[in-house]
Amino acid sequence: MKADLPTPTEILEELADRVAQQIDRRVPIAFDSALSEMTRYHRFLLSANASRSADGAPFSYAEIAGNAWNPPHRDWVRQYSRLIARAAEAIPDDDHFIRSLTRVPMLLLPRPGDPALPPTVIQVLLDLGPMMMHRVEGWVTRRTTTDTPPGGSATPRITMAGSDAKAYANVLPDIVGAWASLLQVVPSVFDWKERSDADDARAWLSFRAAWPFLWQHLSNTAYCLAVAVWNEDDAAAALFREALVRWADALDHRLPEHAELRWRRLVYPELLDLDWAAATALAAPLAYAHSPSSRPGELFAAVLRDCHADVLLVTAALLLRWTMEGKQASGIGARTAAELGRREGASDQEFRPESQPPDLRKALLDFARIELAGSGSRDRSHGARLDELVRSLDNMTERRVVPGRFFTPSTSHAWDDLRLATVALLTAAADVGGTEAAVRGVGELAAREDLLPRADASCRELDGALRNVEEAAGRDWPQVASAFALLRPGRDLAAAKAALLSSIAAARAAIETARLARLKARQVDSAKLEAIRAAAEASLLTTPAKVPLFRDVVVERVQGVLDAADRTFRVNGVAKAGLVEPPMEPPSSNFDGFMASQFAQAAGRQAWHFFAARPRQVVEMPHELDSPEFWNEVTAKAGLVGPEPVLVVPNGLAATSIRLRQPGQPRDEASRQAEQRARQATGASYLESVNGVDVYGADFEAVSWLFSATAMKRLVYSETPAGKADASMVGIDYALDDDTSGTLSLSYRQLVQFEDWPVFEFRTTQACVEVPGPQPNEGPNRPISQPRGLLKSLLGSFGLRG
Repeated sequence: MKADLPTPTEILEELADRVAQQIDRRVPIAFDSALSEMTRYHRFLLSANASRSADGAPFSYAEIAGNAWNPPHRDWVRQYSRLIARAAEAIPDDDHFIRSLTRVPMLLLPRPGDPALPPTVIQVLLDLGPMMMHRVEGWVTRRTTTDTPPGGSATPRITMAGSDAKAYANVLPDIVGAWASLLQVVPSVFDWKERSDADDARAWLSFRAAWPFLWQHLSNTAYCLAVAVWNEDDAAAALFREALVRWADALDHRLPEHAELRWRRLVYPELLDLDWAAATALAAPLAYAHSPSSRPGELFAAVLRDCHADVLLVTAALLLRWTMEGKQASGIGARTAAELGRREGASDQEFRPESQPPDLRKALLDFARIELAGSGSRDRSHGARLDELVRSLDNMTERRVVPGRFFTPSTSHAWDDLRLATVALLTAAADVGGTEAAVRGVGELAAREDLLPRADASCRELDGALRNVEEAAGRDWPQVASAFALLRPGRDLAAAKAALLSSIAAARAAIETARLARLKARQVDSAKLEAIRAAAEASLLTTPAKVPLFRDVVVERVQGVLDAADRTFRVNGVAKAGLVEPPMEPPSSNFDGFMASQFAQAAGRQAWHFFAARPRQVVEMPHELDSPEFWNEVTAKAGLVGPEPVLVVPNGLAATSIRLRQPGQPRDEASRQAEQRARQATGASYLESVNGVDVYGADFEAVSWLFSATAMKRLVYSETPAGKADASMVGIDYALDDDTSGTLSLSYRQLVQFEDWPVFEFRTTQACVEVPGPQPNEGPNRPISQPRGLLKSLLGSFGLRG
């Protein structure tokens, strides 16, 4: 039987074994030959699996995992991990091996004429950079010791043996330089043309294709810096910090100056999801009034520059957080964060008289840009990418746990988790100055709702973020104080905090002023009112009706207008912001449904109002509720009121008298047979059922009513009068009470029809008054006798006004 052929992964693993053997033997020439053979075969696999999807986008069959845990192309890249680890161990003996392995990403990336690779495959190839840093830092940390000065205790400063330190210092620039040089292949890999050699649409497509590569390289540069800082490697941190600061400069010779945009901070990478025509239309309002249209390279350069600034801010905040939370022995995190803020190592630094940290205007507007970028819940937003970057950078600090146990993660998951570090950075910026310009800049952003990514929702999100900063800055956090001392040594924290709080309060006031002006200018959206009205009408006409204590009440609608008075359900304090389009407050999950439900219940309570005005037969009862005589009378009358009799008793008496099983009290078992049924009613509490009568407690005063739960036959609704809502059962109106809220009114016409069954009223007091008779269409119009205050109390118990 023929043996199975080896898989590509197995062949590549065997080639990697040969490379590892040459490292162990310390033979550079044989190593170079073996590594070349391995990378050539790896390139062959990438090319052989390259294809195109149905829409013409690059695709690779190596992305298909099949029955494996990972896609094959990820397993191929992992073969280099053990090679890098062995080469790192050989640094003191011969650094040729590690220098050669730094060039592997360059060897694997497609060259001109090679099949295009999808972004997912290229991004994994770029992960060789962080893989290199992890293995090298592992070697460094195994060769470091804690410095103990004579006569003192161990200090946080970590040092390496002399020979190892010299070898590492010699090879480290090559590691960082090889990584930074990958940016030089971007124009050739993605076929960037000179501005005069290609039309705008084609040039834009080339820039769009390069974006996943550039974002991954930028993110991985920040990651390599974080690895160096986490391992408290000052030498690597300094070089990768400079690489990150200079990152955008590497492509300056292939890109024109970025576009001169009035609102450049509102240019997000989502622009690269659009074709050139749509991108220019979206970017045009962001430019100055009379500036020429931006070219593809200019607009792409603007996207890169601002995304680079975002990564600098996120990385600085995260590294500062490490120091604030005491995750490291030294203050390298705060020190690196301050250096990133000052852009130390930037290419134009020599032309500046001194390196200055950002003032509040720049820091606050950079903060606002990230807050406006979207959240992690929107997977394709720039904010989601930044949240993923935070998770990636901080994941290396996760504490060790027992596998299989549940635990609370100790790492950051999103930009919002860096709030205290952001407060410290803003406080330090407020100490530099620029407070008035910061307030003015935020106010200008808030005034241009048409330019914001999500219109007024962006304003609300920015205001909420500033409120969170304001609350955090207003508290005496020791972490913020310690971070400020590192960022601005010798400066007055109280004065800087006061300047920040004053600026944020003014900025929030500017946002509120702009939003209020827009709210005043907008009209209530008739479509939203109609949606509320339609939902209310549908709920009103749903059978059975929601009437307290009555069951199976049929609902009917008739054509024309009933000869009945208008009824109106009013809700005060309804915000106008939710009734305009687009909405200016967070949308309620089910505002229409909630209003409709409340309206239907109010109509049911109004039907109860009609019932309460009907005549009742008074039965004077000298006996208390717990007496056998009372229940004998109730049982006798229950057969006269119709099916499903209901007895409503006062809540106060019910609590002490209606329950049967009270020890020590005499009772007549024959006259009172109690049971529990599945019952509930609005405005009353079910107690129990006695001799077949359902007993409820309500806010009655010294009387009890006995009636049938099916005595209310139907509720009839007709069209509202002309001018309210043509041919509809419900009319709607919204009247402003002030600039921000008003009263929502729902009107209807209702007729209640009852069975001709008696209603009994059991009295235990003789205090009575004469009250008006029943409403029209409800029976004979004759006076009835009621206990004093009964009607007012009864209506109040069901939420009605007398």
